[in-house]
Amino acid sequence: MSSRTSRVAAGIIIFSSACAVSAQPKITSDSLSYADLVLRPDAGQIAVVETAHAEDATVPLQNAVAVYDKSGRKLSTFDPCSGCKYTAPDWSPDGQSLAFLGVANSETSIFEARDGQARRIAQLPGVARNLKWSRDGKSLAFLITAQPHDGGHAVGQHRRAGVIEVPHDTQRITILPADGGDPHPASPDGLWVYEFDWRPDTSGFVAVVAEGDADNLWYQARLVTLSAQGDVHDIALPRMQIARPRVSPDGKKVAFIGGLMSDEGYDSGDVFVTDLASGQTDNVTNGFRGSVNSVSWSGNRLLGGITWYGSTGTALIDPSGHSAPSLSVRPETIDARDGRVSVSANGKTLAYVAESFNSPAHLVLGAPGAGHPITPASAANIGLEVSIEDVRWHCDGREIQGWLLTPRGGTPARRLIIDAHGGPTGAVTPFFIGSQAFGHGLVGDMLRAGYAVFFPNFRGSTGEGEDFVLANVNDMGDGPLKDVLAGLDEVERKLSIDDRHAGLFGYSYAGFLTMWAATHTQRFAAIVSGAGMADWTSYYSQTVIPAWVDLFIGGQPPYPNMEAYDRVSPIRYLKDAKTPTLLENGDNDSGAPPEQAEAFWKGLLFYKVPTKLILYPGESHHFHDPINIRKQSADTIAWFDQWLAK
Repeated sequence: MSSRTSRVAAGIIIFSSACAVSAQPKITSDSLSYADLVLRPDAGQIAVVETAHAEDATVPLQNAVAVYDKSGRKLSTFDPCSGCKYTAPDWSPDGQSLAFLGVANSETSIFEARDGQARRIAQLPGVARNLKWSRDGKSLAFLITAQPHDGGHAVGQHRRAGVIEVPHDTQRITILPADGGDPHPASPDGLWVYEFDWRPDTSGFVAVVAEGDADNLWYQARLVTLSAQGDVHDIALPRMQIARPRVSPDGKKVAFIGGLMSDEGYDSGDVFVTDLASGQTDNVTNGFRGSVNSVSWSGNRLLGGITWYGSTGTALIDPSGHSAPSLSVRPETIDARDGRVSVSANGKTLAYVAESFNSPAHLVLGAPGAGHPITPASAANIGLEVSIEDVRWHCDGREIQGWLLTPRGGTPARRLIIDAHGGPTGAVTPFFIGSQAFGHGLVGDMLRAGYAVFFPNFRGSTGEGEDFVLANVNDMGDGPLKDVLAGLDEVERKLSIDDRHAGLFGYSYAGFLTMWAATHTQRFAAIVSGAGMADWTSYYSQTVIPAWVDLFIGGQPPYPNMEAYDRVSPIRYLKDAKTPTLLENGDNDSGAPPEQAEAFWKGLLFYKVPTKLILYPGESHHFHDPINIRKQSADTIAWFDQWLAK
């Protein structure tokens, strides 16, 4: 394995990499990742997409659908399609069949597994996702498109040429009869369906949709009913972002998440319930001090998956809103296919994937609030012992939460890196520090290098209610930075260090926040800014998701509103920058274009601030190449090593 520099000029580095694997990659119990977990309706078995990784491999070793029994014993592994990426396993209502998707080369296969054998029941062009059985077990529905997206900018953007037009994308609900027959579309052409749920009588769906540019318009998507013949009717709602629609068992109501959110898939907010006959909509968690990330019906009650002050769990919710949610929360991150948890038909059993800072992903099963691991939950030797502290402090009358990780053994940590999260509507909840995933592996490397790492969930984060989430609207820089600096004071007291030993790291929205810090404070000895936004006006025209910006700055585009955009653009304050700053970006990032990092870098050079810009080849917003991921980690730590006091 090698890495070589191909171009170096005035502090900007673009490198290319080559890799040769001479031996079988090493696999440990920590190398397994799980996705799309779903519990059989009778709670007898769990299906999950299982991927085995290896630190020195450039691609996953194995992607398969696995089935486990209640004790954690693996019963079956299904991998019927060479080169397929599997998603969306779903049990039939009677629990006798397991359907799932396999996608390879922009073609989708639909498989049905029964009695330990999987067979292909349909194959069609395009990329499909979100496979769901109808409640009578007679049909399967799924979303399919010839224009695949992945939360927009996560997969980057192809170079464009010729006449450039606004995209008009289509992703359709398609129905496949379970007993044979051809699939047929159930939503009209020209409509992008982001999410859907069957109505119990199979007469149609409730869905989140938009027309036009699918990357951008998710931020303005609307809730509709769709008949099986494709008729679309809007559900009138207050202005909000919408996610996770779930129709009640009697078909009379739909519950969904509504609030201020960031990228597609990072769902959070309050739970709203709409009567489908009258159209009346009620916020049934109004005033809740956490954030609801998913919702499902459990009889006549709702079960929410939640974030609560940096932890995750579940909440039993009264759909009338008359009683407060009943919570079960642990210092871990939990996940399943349709939210935080998968629920049995009778609502008495939950299953999910869990991980924490010191425990790799594992399967959990049990009654609400009483789940227990059924696969190993202890880490193999990763050469790292860490102390974990839930830190609380106050700023502007708000309680702020964060996580402080310090390496154990040897000399106490004398240097600190604050790792600010992106979003901004998101939160740091516990993740396994032995993971090599983008962003997570960096944290483990920081700890191994002797740094303490602090994750502040500043204003605008999820987990402390919608008022807290909304607190950074039209205040993307000053308020969150004030919370971070107050947290820095608290942690410096705990570690007995000063500002000479403190660095700041941030990526995506936090790339902007680190640029803001570079031009508004000299508290940090060094800063690393990844995929940030230096100039909101030019960013608005460069990014594929300008509607995201509208949510947080002024509520409208910059063209009639230049002054408001200028006020919050770090590039306008470059003359005040003094802190050594490293800029990092994927060279194919269409969500946070590298031109933003380059503009900030050139300004720092002009003012003679120590700086460097590194562009990583072929990477979009989320890095995928393990070589680039490891290189970005090494570059980041080297910068802090250079500038922080020992």
